[in-house]
Amino acid sequence: MDARYIPESLDLSLESTNPDLFHSYLARVTKEVHGDIRRSGKYMFDYAPIHYPKPLPVFFRIITHPRLTFQDLDQMLEDISTAGERLFEEFEDDSASVQSR
Repeated sequence: MDARYIPESLDLSLESTNPDLFHSYLARVTKEVHGDIRRSGKYMFDYAPIHYPKPLPVFFRIITHPRLTFQDLDQMLEDISTAGERLFEEFEDDSASVQSR
């Protein structure tokens, strides 16, 4: 179901129920994905929080060369997505092993 059609009263996402926990989790995931990408040696980018106008969790900061092509950008985003999916699979595997104990 598209999240735009979920009534606010039924929204039980982590972001709406516990924003501090959501920001903490998002920061952890961002740092893990950043580490995977840095270890690959293909890209140089960093992460940083933003505190204005209100504190937000860390996010990727990417500085690019003016000659960057759409193909280059698509590949970088695909690599970030793949690293995130791999992290999510590891998280699911860890959760399953903890639940089976």
